[in-house]
Amino acid sequence: MEQTDIIQKITDLFADKLKTLSNKKEKIDTYIDDIGEEINKTNPIIKLVLLGIEEVHSQNMVEKIKRKGVDQDGNEIEYFVNYPSLFNIKYMVTPYSLSKSKAYKILGMIIKLIRDDGDIDVNGFDWDENNGNPIKIEKISNMDLDKQLQFFNLLKMEYSPSLFYQLKIGINSDKKEIFKRVEKREIYAINKTEKNNFCFIY
Repeated sequence: MEQTDIIQKITDLFADKLKTLSNKKEKIDTYIDDIGEEINKTNPIIKLVLLGIEEVHSQNMVEKIKRKGVDQDGNEIEYFVNYPSLFNIKYMVTPYSLSKSKAYKILGMIIKLIRDDGDIDVNGFDWDENNGNPIKIEKISNMDLDKQLQFFNLLKMEYSPSLFYQLKIGINSDKKEIFKRVEKREIYAINKTEKNNFCFIY
């Protein structure tokens, strides 16, 4: 998969983390985006909805990153690329159950899960300058009830108390600016002979 698949992959990995709340004693299904008729099922569910993507402004936007590679002839080259584009991906996590008290219990389970294990391994979707560090699941604290209700109305979803999180990811640039090193530099000087003739030495 391409590094640009990171949004899809990280959403799947977030859902996989939520699925760990399900066990033999209590079955909890996790769905991404489509709500459908799942909320009428006997088993409680967790709905993971990607709300939007917000660009993060980086102080390194005008700087370049140096990479090494190979050209079409197999020669080793060095080149510059732009810094990655950084984004916060925002999610809404909503438990549904025929029993409201069960939904509230699942809310607490999600909070504990993210508090104790809020990292997602970046694996092969790492971006420049991140150096393999895991992606942190961070809570969004400024999501008041009015904002929450707006999301439910927009998504045409039945309201249920929800949690809101964001994950910061980067997408690499592949635009190359190739440069060549100076391998040999020759300095010329003028030497005046006794016969007033000039010759070049180097």
